[in-house]
Amino acid sequence: MGMTNEQYKGFLIDQREAWLEILKKADEGKLEEVKEKAKKQLDNINEKMNF
Repeated sequence: MGMTNEQYKGFLIDQREAWLEILKKADEGKLEEVKEKAKKQLDNINEKMNF
């Protein structure tokens, strides 16, 4: 059996929180490549949360 919408959304929220933390740390260290990857992942997660 697959995930329910609520389980999937919970998974996405957890992932978003992790990537926001990575983005914050990259911002503090001026790591442009990491910042771009984190932003891309966050955009993907936010898009998937629109269901």
